[in-house]
Amino acid sequence: MHDAKQEQERKLNGILAKVESGEISPDELIHKRRLSGKKLAKKLGYNFELRKLSSRPSVYQSYRRLKFLVEGIDLSMKDVEVKFNRLISELNYWEPPYSECRTRTVLQKCNRKLYDQVLDTGYSNQIFYLTGLCDEKRVGYIYLTDDQLVTEVINSKASNWTELHNLKGSLEDHLRARNLRDRVMREIPSFVTHWYEGLKGHCYRSKAELILGNLLVLIKEDFEYDVSTGVSVKDDSRPLIADFYLSKRGYYIELEQSRDNNPSRGSRRVAYANRSREKHNVYCKNKIPYLALNLDPIYSQGTLDSQKYVPKLMELLAKAGVHISQHKMPPMEDIGFENNTTKKKLLNLPIDKLMDFLANEGVDGISTLQNHFSSYNHTLQYRKDYQIIARKFKEIGFSRRSNKIWEKRAIEYVDYCVARSHAQSLNKKNQGEWFAYAKANKKKLKDLRIPASVQNIYRDKGWKGWHDFLGNSRNRKSV
Repeated sequence: MHDAKQEQERKLNGILAKVESGEISPDELIHKRRLSGKKLAKKLGYNFELRKLSSRPSVYQSYRRLKFLVEGIDLSMKDVEVKFNRLISELNYWEPPYSECRTRTVLQKCNRKLYDQVLDTGYSNQIFYLTGLCDEKRVGYIYLTDDQLVTEVINSKASNWTELHNLKGSLEDHLRARNLRDRVMREIPSFVTHWYEGLKGHCYRSKAELILGNLLVLIKEDFEYDVSTGVSVKDDSRPLIADFYLSKRGYYIELEQSRDNNPSRGSRRVAYANRSREKHNVYCKNKIPYLALNLDPIYSQGTLDSQKYVPKLMELLAKAGVHISQHKMPPMEDIGFENNTTKKKLLNLPIDKLMDFLANEGVDGISTLQNHFSSYNHTLQYRKDYQIIARKFKEIGFSRRSNKIWEKRAIEYVDYCVARSHAQSLNKKNQGEWFAYAKANKKKLKDLRIPASVQNIYRDKGWKGWHDFLGNSRNRKSV
């Protein structure tokens, strides 16, 4: 499979080179002013997956360059705006009859002459985009600049990749192919999933948990998140962890992601369903009061429907004795509030300031970052300099562990003055002779509680150098 992809990339680059050199005429690949997929497929071999050209980073730039060459596009978006300023102004002032939407389709029906003028420029996609006449599903993303693609995401009002896919179709493919996903997440931190920071600094794993947590905070109901029930699932020594626990009511709450264990829906959903069933059995067997809410019907095309979800939460909480009247119901924008301040810092701070921020948070090594700040680590992995950050924390962790080891060992040995007196009685000339003596007299030094690596053990306990320790001049022989 990998070899086939490489062969396809080689063929595409070969055709691009032939078009650039004039060996292949653009007319051989063009149809109605556009690069023809059928003609290109014939040149490449019909097994080539043309539909993936806009999402595969390794060939995207070559395909885009070929498309621009064949279609004669050699102006930047800014140049198009300047060169066709009069036409763009005319389009901006054009209004469709009967209050129809301003789209290129409506323009084609109502003012064919103006529409044809735009087509004759050869830059119709760019002009329609600049004048806001692009149909929602006909935006030529491949013609847009990087900045315009990111602006499209911001204007879409999507808060995650699933919503963007539902709203903008293939836009995510172009972002991935141009390696712009990281930039989008820096601009819109909510696109970083798997952890959400809500009111009062509570962190959650999903949007559904965020909304429930925020609602409980707003109605001032005491709760614990990710709390141990004290009982274990069969064949598992670890205690069962509940999503929420209402302290005053004595109820555990579980937000179930799936109850359907149909294998046709995928192994991941089957695993979720099996886990939900195991939890239910444990709660019933141990007579633990709990309430569960199935989230399957509340999701629409992979996106949580808050308008359906919040009423279901109110019904669930009412069963636990938490009643929320309509006039006391918090606003939806407060219930769905997400604090992205920390994500922005993790994604955008320079390394020096980022290291200070993480140190203040309590990160003192790579293991601490990965095990106790896993959500931070997940977010940092979207940075291009993540490997540098990880290496710095590895060095900090090693240095911290090393210092602790030497401090622990220093307690086991005699004071520096006692060790120095013994060393000076031996009349050793340099550290080389000292190490040779230490190697030959391990048992004796152990009985005297004097270390061989005196420079490490007494580093902060009076050590001034080998000349002071051995009682001779500063002339030292390297080991």
